[in-house]
Amino acid sequence: MKKVAPGVYRLPDGQHRAFVRVQGKLYSKRFAPHLPVQAAKDWRQDQRGRIKFAPKPPEPKPAPPTLDADIVSYLGSVKAMAGYAERERHLTLWQAALGGTRARATIEPFEIQAVLHHWRQGGLAADTCNKRRTALMALWHRLDGRSAYNPVREVPRFRPPQPTARGLDYPTIRKIFRKMPESATKIRLEVMAYTGLRPVQVKRLQRADWDRAANRLTLPATGKGHGTRRQTVPLLPEAVTALRRFDREQLWGTAFGSAPMALVWRRALKRVGLRGTVPYDLRHSFGTAAYLVTGDLRAVQTLMGHSAIRMTER
Repeated sequence: MKKVAPGVYRLPDGQHRAFVRVQGKLYSKRFAPHLPVQAAKDWRQDQRGRIKFAPKPPEPKPAPPTLDADIVSYLGSVKAMAGYAERERHLTLWQAALGGTRARATIEPFEIQAVLHHWRQGGLAADTCNKRRTALMALWHRLDGRSAYNPVREVPRFRPPQPTARGLDYPTIRKIFRKMPESATKIRLEVMAYTGLRPVQVKRLQRADWDRAANRLTLPATGKGHGTRRQTVPLLPEAVTALRRFDREQLWGTAFGSAPMALVWRRALKRVGLRGTVPYDLRHSFGTAAYLVTGDLRAVQTLMGHSAIRMTER
């Protein structure tokens, strides 16, 4: 090859070959013998301008985050919320039902509704299904904003069944306690029956919460639902007796399992020929009795530690 101009060479067969390097990449082209050298020069100049100033191809868009990634992001932003563990559990169930590796933007309302109906037909309570729906809706609200499209909003809530009374009268409760062997579990159940405390509040009770002189008890706060704050309520004589036994056994701030408590309760029920109630119904019994005595829903709301009056009405 013989160089005839910068970047242009004559080949033995009379053709010209032009070379040009642009942005680190080498380009070349052959030209017929009858074409002048200027054609090769012009090509080199055109290549410099065309490649140097050509628009860059658009960068590929990143893949949308998966439902798994969005749930991790959401949970990381709400760790301080009351009821975090329950919210995490509900979203884990949605991951399994909808598929965590798919993009959240691909989830359609009919899929959400199908999962909820599957849970409901499987025996899950309407209230629990609605809580799971709320958990998924909160994910969209938190990550996209309340004004953005939310497919969960298009899925109707389940109408909860009409609540039924689950309380026991106190002569029956005392009869059940008489058939129950003496134990720390029995003492805890008596405290629940005569104070209306939730089991989790019984676990959190501290000696300082009991004002012996004034016969008052400060209820521990809870994170259930909207959460409740600490408040002080008066005590019945039976509650004072139960708390004295609670104090003698040093049960303040001690944990216990719900399954052993339920077993002790069922055995005592069987001995008196009853069935169909659970230890938590002692709390309902307390609320019902308080309402029959006072006729005041607001007073019962305070005694029960309900954050909303509608819960007391139920």
